[in-house]
Amino acid sequence: MILFGQLNDHAYNDQLLGIPNRLSFVQSIDAVIGVGRKDDTIALIDIDHFAPLNDALGHNYGDMLLAAVTARLRESLPPEAIIARVAADAFGVLGNDSIVSPERLQAIFRSAFRIDNSDHQLSVSIGLARLTEIDGNGSDALKCTNIALSRAKEGPRGEFCYFVRDMELHTRNRVRLLQDLRAAFDQDRLFVVYQPQIGLATRRVIGVEALLRWRNDQGRFVPPDQFIPLAENSGMIISMGEWVMRTACLGLRKFQREGIENLRMAVNVSVNQFRHPQFLASVDAVLKESGIDPKLLELEITESIAMLEYEFMLGMINQLKSRGVMVAIDDFGTGFSSLSYLERLNVDRLKIDRSFISQMTQANSSQRIVETILQLGHSLDLSIIAEGVETEEQAAALHAIGCEEAQGFLFAKPLEVNDLLAYIKSTNT
Repeated sequence: MILFGQLNDHAYNDQLLGIPNRLSFVQSIDAVIGVGRKDDTIALIDIDHFAPLNDALGHNYGDMLLAAVTARLRESLPPEAIIARVAADAFGVLGNDSIVSPERLQAIFRSAFRIDNSDHQLSVSIGLARLTEIDGNGSDALKCTNIALSRAKEGPRGEFCYFVRDMELHTRNRVRLLQDLRAAFDQDRLFVVYQPQIGLATRRVIGVEALLRWRNDQGRFVPPDQFIPLAENSGMIISMGEWVMRTACLGLRKFQREGIENLRMAVNVSVNQFRHPQFLASVDAVLKESGIDPKLLELEITESIAMLEYEFMLGMINQLKSRGVMVAIDDFGTGFSSLSYLERLNVDRLKIDRSFISQMTQANSSQRIVETILQLGHSLDLSIIAEGVETEEQAAALHAIGCEEAQGFLFAKPLEVNDLLAYIKSTNT
């Protein structure tokens, strides 16, 4: 027979870690608000990339890691700080402003965690809310802190963000935009455009990059940097990304029927797509449905994706290469790829980030970075393409230092299918 004390323990404590759970944490916040303490701060600490780590190394390893984090928090924070597990890989901390500060919390994770006789370095994203900014009860306060955490996770991981009142309006707007995006996708109101990729020596179109666009009911374009992160965070990117790949490959088949042969089709792939267990199956299905030569499909992954755990990345890229599909690293130069890591990844192309191209004719440092990337790529027998080329001066400078390909507004903006066909026929004749 289960005693009341046991039921109470299960209701208010995390059974794995032996610390308060989310329900207990909300009650603690209620109690602090109830006695009028306003000099307290709530923090939500989210372990970056915990889910893939848990999947790769096993749930037992993940449990040991969570236990180590719990022990470190208890050791590092004073007894009056309330520590709780509020989600699978997220911890809540409640305490005085001087205790619950981002600097103090980030310092807790600077040294590696010893797990099963090996060191593991973690980064965390942190959302914080001062009770002076909160109107409402403990649930409201935790919701506001979670809004701050979501904002922190929008940028590079390992950041922190404090809640401010106008974030609630921003969040409501994001929810409304997400609802509109779902409706637009379900009702086929999204479409794909194609930006030409040019051989700098010949100025002929050698490839195109497929880009997703959204025109809303009012006829206005919604910028991709607004709706793509929403699709990423909501999981919609899986179905949307597969649809873009299918549309692009079927479009390539249409170009071939128009007499345009050997055109490369570049398609961006998000980290969520790449990690999805059915990703390779979706690539196979698209190749079969479109009937295109796999070597004409190039999947672009960002440098941040390429820096994920080595064995997983190597296996995925090798699987794609075994199908004949090419792989490019987008935004190259913005991350921290090592030469040995890049060499073993077996990719085909590096895409120089537009931020370096825009500055290369004004800043020597940017030109040196571009030259270094070119030397690195050529030493590994990789092709190089520069994005964001907007002036003849940039194009000439790139060609002079050995860059083979480029894309940008100098040559053409992203075009819809019929405009693209006309552009290619006028350029390649």
